[in-house]
Amino acid sequence: MRIGHNIYFPPALARQVSELAIRKRISRSAIIEAAATSYMSLDASDRLGSAFARRLDRL
Repeated sequence: MRIGHNIYFPPALARQVSELAIRKRISRSAIIEAAATSYMSLDASDRLGSAFARRLDRL
């Protein structure tokens, strides 16, 4: 099951997403999903990196 959201982009970004969807022959939703997933995984790795840095600082 998927949950829908209304999101708003600046016109230039919306155009880039649409053009990429056409080039890759995938849906705009798939692009936004991939971008959000990538962003969230970067956030998790940043938190992990910060935790390691704190531990190293203690040593």
